[in-house]
Amino acid sequence: MNNLDRRYENQWGSKGRSWNLICRDARSLTNNRCTLNPRHRATQVHHAYYRRRFGWLGRRLDIAGVERPGVDVFPLCDECHIPIAHHRDNWIQYEDQGDNHNTREFIAKLRWRHTWLVIAIRLGRFICRNWLFLLLAIIVAWLGRTPLLVIPAFAIGKIVF
Repeated sequence: MNNLDRRYENQWGSKGRSWNLICRDARSLTNNRCTLNPRHRATQVHHAYYRRRFGWLGRRLDIAGVERPGVDVFPLCDECHIPIAHHRDNWIQYEDQGDNHNTREFIAKLRWRHTWLVIAIRLGRFICRNWLFLLLAIIVAWLGRTPLLVIPAFAIGKIVF
């Protein structure tokens, strides 16, 4: 067990998940694609921030062990992680490393792109699994709206479908 995993266990106890599991889940949601450039393979997982407000009192606590992919952490490639996500226009750096975080605008951009990437991947999987059914549904819908193909069917006294 490395030091990072120990930090995750000490913070949240049994609730916390190991960093390796969080990275695996984040990458699997995007089919191992970079959130900012889906043509690239995701090799790293980026924290948008390290502390978040929890509970009704709003205490700021470390998120180690309870990160949510697409909200707190995002899979990125080497070309996007340091040069873009940690660029001074997108990253706010403090003396206390736990308070470092992305700007609100950049976090919104990451969440937007992550959401649409996940939708595209899931839609693609759905189409691949159901391509024949979808093709038939499109043909049926097209035939139902095309008078040239429906008129000959009525002319011979048969209903299409």
